[in-house]
Amino acid sequence: MSSALYILCIDIEATGQLLDKHGMIQFGAVLMDPNTRKIARWNNGMGEEVKFSSWLNLSDGYRVYGWCEDTVRDFWAKHPEIYQRAIYESSNGPSPLIVMNQFVNWLETVKNEFTSNIQVLLDTCAFDSSFMNLYLSRYANHKGLNFITGKYRPTHNTKSWYLGLGKKAPHEDAWNTEIHACFQLKCKKSSFSDLNNVHDALRDATYIGRVYCEMVVNMKKSNF
Repeated sequence: MSSALYILCIDIEATGQLLDKHGMIQFGAVLMDPNTRKIARWNNGMGEEVKFSSWLNLSDGYRVYGWCEDTVRDFWAKHPEIYQRAIYESSNGPSPLIVMNQFVNWLETVKNEFTSNIQVLLDTCAFDSSFMNLYLSRYANHKGLNFITGKYRPTHNTKSWYLGLGKKAPHEDAWNTEIHACFQLKCKKSSFSDLNNVHDALRDATYIGRVYCEMVVNMKKSNF
């Protein structure tokens, strides 16, 4: 195990926005090596990519509230095939109790083989980390994402990076700025052009990691 920094990129999908009414039905995580700008691989780079993903069923009282109409209309309806899969998995997928404990075990394996120096990165940090922290606590009796390394470390938000690199004020929408268009263009020219947000958590987590690495490279080139 080394002291090198790795980036753990996480994305989640849920049936709505409210923690007390809506459930997390899928999440994905990939471990990015910022030096190679690629997903890390097990066995000293010779094995499979270091990633974790799973669907989860709606347990406890989440079934009572069902799906948030706004979420379905604004997000899921744009990707009907994934939405149909999500509906099925919300009833027939694995238990959150099983999945979250598998994830905690996976994290321990990552720290043992790679490093305990891990920075967590999310796309919409407040939303995704809230669901992840709740599920880690409720189903795995584990501390939240801020404590993955064993001690407190702030999670990072890709939108904040966009704002910083685009020199935009916090109230401005990063997704409509020139900086986002710039990185979207880079994505189209690269091998991950099909990884833009499609509501598949593992693909979206991979996209977050790749774009983050591109941002870091451009930041260094521009002496930001």
